[in-house]
Amino acid sequence: MGEADNNHSAPGQAAGQAAGKAAILVVEDEALVRMVIADHLRDTGYQVAETRSADEAVVLMENGLRVDVVFSDVNLPGTLNGIGLVRWLRDHRPETPVLLTSGAITTQDVPADLRGTCELLLKPYDIDEVVRRIEPLLAGAAG
Repeated sequence: MGEADNNHSAPGQAAGQAAGKAAILVVEDEALVRMVIADHLRDTGYQVAETRSADEAVVLMENGLRVDVVFSDVNLPGTLNGIGLVRWLRDHRPETPVLLTSGAITTQDVPADLRGTCELLLKPYDIDEVVRRIEPLLAGAAG
């Protein structure tokens, strides 16, 4: 498995078209955690792209990757962490909902200007909880 998996729709392809469900970008630096949640989301019917850093996520999206939801860890290697990724998305893809996850911060630690623009799921999480938290984000983005 490469650092940025190519299991996503080609640029320009409508998100969710092939699987009938939305496209999710999973951003997680711990390979095993990323693999488990990405596989679970695929088993649920979502199209999934994976990357180990927010910097790589930005490159994928700048190169045409379209996603319906970003699911990202907060603590990531590189120049951007999960909070930085939320800021980038607000500037470049404001319609894209974000579900952050962390074992190190709480909702109160999310910068005030970003509260209400992303959701936070505390680690450790149940993988089914990720799906339950993503579905209303998709419904809100479609509405």
